[in-house]
Amino acid sequence: MCQALSAFTLFITAPYLCTSVKILVVITVLLLALCGYIALEVLLKVQSRKDHPAVDELVVSTQNTDEGKDDIKA
Repeated sequence: MCQALSAFTLFITAPYLCTSVKILVVITVLLLALCGYIALEVLLKVQSRKDHPAVDELVVSTQNTDEGKDDIKA
């Protein structure tokens, strides 16, 4: 979508801007898209950790338990 936005902007401004300014416009739009993507990934990761906090606790608790060692004696 951001590539389409930058292409549309370049098409509209083609007769008025030189190539170096067009390149700066494309770079700016793509950097804004990258920042939005990173922000979305961080928000989704935080949200998934809030939704499933017990998963980390289960992993830690299963690694630290010594249950069953005393039950079987030869």
